[in-house]
Amino acid sequence: MARILIVDDAPILRKNLKTILTEAGHTIVAEASNGSQAYIEYVKHKPDLVTMDITMPFMNGLDTLKKIIGDYPNANIIIISSTNNNKVILEAIQNGAKNYIIKPFMVDKVLEVVNQVLEVNTKINTETITRIYQSIEQSDGKAFGDIEDMSPIIALAHTDIYDSSYFDEESTFTIQLRENIFHINISDKIDPLSFDILYGGIQGFLLVKPLRIIFDFGESKFLYNDFTDKIIEFSNKVIKIRGSIFIIAKEKLLVTAFKNRGISMDVKFYSDISDMVL
Repeated sequence: MARILIVDDAPILRKNLKTILTEAGHTIVAEASNGSQAYIEYVKHKPDLVTMDITMPFMNGLDTLKKIIGDYPNANIIIISSTNNNKVILEAIQNGAKNYIIKPFMVDKVLEVVNQVLEVNTKINTETITRIYQSIEQSDGKAFGDIEDMSPIIALAHTDIYDSSYFDEESTFTIQLRENIFHINISDKIDPLSFDILYGGIQGFLLVKPLRIIFDFGESKFLYNDFTDKIIEFSNKVIKIRGSIFIIAKEKLLVTAFKNRGISMDVKFYSDISDMVL
């Protein structure tokens, strides 16, 4: 199981996260209450995973994320936020966060996201979840965190345009959020590291309902088969939760590759965004 660093300025939330993760078999190698301390603990322990609160004194979670990823590009960091601010969440994803959890969080959601980032297929059974809740209750803790809004759904209705790219100079991908639609533009220059960061980050979008995503490949003529298969896997997940996937690709061979490799028939294809009717 994983060695994990927990970063949060609220002692009760650190305690509850520790209970959830240790009961699931993980080891907490260190805790930190601010970003400066978190960076020191990361360098010291080199954990397999970090849970990172956004709002903290001295150095916030976003700046800490950038500093750790800047020095350790392969770091696995999950952002934990008490805000629905999509600009902050997307900036975290663009800067290397592998996924995110919105407070208040449920035990099964925490374990699901952790397993996804660690790329393990451990089944989260009901007995494990019940045992964890009982441990939290016995310690007088609150599993959800101390905030009023108990909804795990991100409110997107009034979100402004957000457009940025992964931190290399080639702009290997961009994400734009407007009118409740994620527009993901993927360059033909995308490399495996950039794609893994993008793919890990968009897993968190599965929390959004209703979910609508545009994958825009423009004039790209080629994607690695592994990239194609992962986009198909994600697209099929979106369709399964009654979301919508739109793929824009001018190159017919790319469209054929998606269709031949098993993408859902409910995914809609267009050669240009101007052809879309939403």
